[in-house]
Amino acid sequence: MNDTNGIENFVKNFAKAYYSWDTSKEAIEARTTEISKYLTKELQDLSADTIRTDIPTSATVTNVLVWNVEQSGTDDFTVAYEVDQQVKEGEQTQAVTENYTVTVHVDKDGAMVITQNPTLAPSVQKSKYEPKVQEADVRVSSDTVKDDNWKIIG
Repeated sequence: MNDTNGIENFVKNFAKAYYSWDTSKEAIEARTTEISKYLTKELQDLSADTIRTDIPTSATVTNVLVWNVEQSGTDDFTVAYEVDQQVKEGEQTQAVTENYTVTVHVDKDGAMVITQNPTLAPSVQKSKYEPKVQEADVRVSSDTVKDDNWKIIG
């Protein structure tokens, strides 16, 4: 069994940077610099224009929950996580919760990089499982009945 705490923290820190933005030029540059610590060069290039100064929204991450870390190759892990955000457009603010997966590559020395952009994933659902009720076995064995210490009061 692998200790996945490092991978979980890596993805949480990435998500806080990736899903928070403001539309000022300085904020966009700071976000770009921050997410470059987590993404491959190719993914950085793909993400370069996702947040622009002409987009009328900003967002703040309020919580990140890692639901599952699953080994998906020798050095790769698929991580399922949930992001809670406050998205603001003009004077309107809305709470948004979405679930995603990413793939994290972990080098032999423990260095990590995200190799697959966030992909929407289904939310974690409550199970319909109901345990079967255990019925107490109140039967008395025939050996116990034959025991002289048992007296029937009646």
